[in-house]
Amino acid sequence: MPRRHLELLENHGIELPETPPMAVHRGRIDRLEKHLRRDPDLLTRTFTHQAIHPSELGCHADESLALHGTPLGGTTLLHLCVDNDEVEIARWLLEKGADVDARRRVGGGGRMGYKLSKRSWTRWQRLAERDRRAYPAVLPP
Repeated sequence: MPRRHLELLENHGIELPETPPMAVHRGRIDRLEKHLRRDPDLLTRTFTHQAIHPSELGCHADESLALHGTPLGGTTLLHLCVDNDEVEIARWLLEKGADVDARRRVGGGGRMGYKLSKRSWTRWQRLAERDRRAYPAVLPP
């Protein structure tokens, strides 16, 4: 969800959910830090489509009709960062211990699905290339 859309909603008095996915959408590491202090499992949790794209903000409840691109239900915050080009938050999550190999949870049985797509990871890598010296342990040579 584009940050400017959320700012427009907020400027018109619409209260935005105080959730970890919304903190990512808004680019707010400070709010993620608060969530992480309350929930130490935050870095490994997966989030539903509804948590990522809340219907109270006009997002379609049916993931197949949501028209926002990559289906993100069942993904981690790191997946969400990569899909939304939130490089700084992705770095922060990795510094805090997020697993770059985490898989998306799909289906009701809790089985795990795809990892970060090669395209998404490559895009994140390209964006992060500028800052390789600050993050050498995560980015492959």
